[in-house]
This record gives sequence, C-alpha cells and structure tokens, in this order.
Amino acid sequence: MVAENPLLLFTAFAENYVALSTLIPNQSTTVIFNFIAATDFDGNIYGTLAIGSQTWLSQNIKTTRYPDGTPIPLVTNSTEWANLGDNNSDAAYCWYNNDEVTFKDIYGALYTFAAATHSDSSGANVQGVCPNGWHLPNDAEWTELDDYLAANGFSGAEGIALKAANGWFNPGNGTNNYGFSALPCGYRNYLDGNFELATLYGYMWSSTQTTEPFAWNRYFSFSYEYIGRYLANKSIGFSVRYIKN
Repeated sequence: MVAENPLLLFTAFAENYVALSTLIPNQSTTVIFNFIAATDFDGNIYGTLAIGSQTWLSQNIKTTRYPDGTPIPLVTNSTEWANLGDNNSDAAYCWYNNDEVTFKDIYGALYTFAAATHSDSSGANVQGVCPNGWHLPNDAEWTELDDYLAANGFSGAEGIALKAANGWFNPGNGTNNYGFSALPCGYRNYLDGNFELATLYGYMWSSTQTTEPFAWNRYFSFSYEYIGRYLANKSIGFSVRYIKN
C-alpha cells in the first residue's frame, strides 16, 4: 500500500485494545501489514502477538470442538470429572464454575491434557484443539519464552511482563508489556472436580509429558513475579494457549 496521507498503524494487541501510532510520510511509503489467521472451528477469532522469534495467541482457547469438527466432551458434573483418568484418552473441557456466560470470553475453557493435545502424545507440534497453523507449546518452547523475557529486562519478573494489567487479586496485576494478557483463570481439581483459585492463579498446559500420570505446565501467580513450572496430573482442567508453527 502506498500512502501519501497520514496513516494509523497497528502496533500491538493488548487485552481488548489495539495500540495505534501515526505515520506521516514525507514521501510515498510502502507499508506492509502481516495479518495472521487464528480462528478455531467454532469461529472464535484470536489476537496474536510476537515475543522474540515466537508468535503467540493473546487469548486462551475457548473452542468446544477439535479442528476436524469433532466435539470435545463437556463435563460439568464434579464426580464425573474426578473419575477421569490421568491419561492421553480421557478428554474433557468445562467453563470455570460451569458458568459459560461469565467466563467463556474472559478466561476461555479449561481442558484436560488429553483434550488439549487431542490425544497426541508426541510432544512436538501438537495441534490439539488449536486453529490450523498453531500448536500447543512444549516445555522447551515455554522455556524459550521465559529465557527471552529474562534476557530483555525481566529477569525474575517474567510473569509480571506477561500478566494482564487487571483482573488479578490485589496486588497481583502485571504490566502486560507484550499483550500476552495472562489471567488468573484458576483450575479444575482432578481429585474432586471442584473449581479453585480463580483471581489468584492461572495455569497453562504444555505438550510435554513425563511418566504417567504427569505433564508439564506453566503457571502465573498473584504473589510471584516469575513464571512457575511444575508437573500436574493429566486430568486437571487447565487453560490452553497456543504458539504459531
């Protein structure tokens, strides 16, 4: 596109806002826009953002179907959720507190590991529930993100840089420097199916598993500045965030 008049340029996507800057060229200028498609089978459209050499979704996934259209089992009953196995086959999703109206567009859905990966145990380029061209980050890709933030002014405060600027239990809000907008979505307990820790913690799956019944995840806390990492039972309900292929 050649522009001879002032232009408003997209510069960043942060939470529900788009940051714009003004370009007033003193001669004909070519401006190249790189629009990245990120739409799931349900038609939900996700914002994207670049952090170092990686491109991430700026929101948690909220689809109810896999990319091929197959429905993901919705499990609302607590006992039924508690009876899910810590494996690569017991797929399920839910909304926090079983309240789709309140939490779908804020927190996204909570998925078991089997649902997040669509039972793909390879640990690399696992598409899972995400749109075509995207995959569930493995443990190494999460570490790459962490290392980039540490090397670019956020050592020890990587979580602060990625957490949303509001929505966390005081004083847990972040600075959201990159528009990642990590939120305290809580989780669904694998033992009793209860919903816990919304406004305090947010957990996200990786595609990397170890010996049964565990897989790696990352978590954000209202009280910690860093990004946490630990092994979780596969039938826990966690949020899902994807990275571009």
